[in-house]
Amino acid sequence: MSSNSFKSMSIHQLYPLWLTSSENKKPFCLVDVRTLEEYQQGHVPGAVLKPLDRLSALTADLPKQRDLHLICRSGMRSQQAARILSEQGFTRLVNIDGGTMGWVNAGYPVNQ
Repeated sequence: MSSNSFKSMSIHQLYPLWLTSSENKKPFCLVDVRTLEEYQQGHVPGAVLKPLDRLSALTADLPKQRDLHLICRSGMRSQQAARILSEQGFTRLVNIDGGTMGWVNAGYPVNQ
């Protein structure tokens, strides 16, 4: 496979604190890519569930004109989600480093 076969992708990394920061004034959509069971155990308020294993089929209602903040348990699956979404033409992608665990460890509440 030639190096031209790979699409370049730039993903911004943010820490969970950014989701609550007063500096964060741009509208965004928070997408949780964990399983339904994980999501039901506790998720960041406002997060919409789009499980990674079905993400490709669940993008119709995701806005391409706003930033998509991707979150999972620790930040690994959300990076995979960013690759999938990038291949579908999404360009405004942000990975939440540390994921939901980082959110909880910082003392922020979760919805169940």
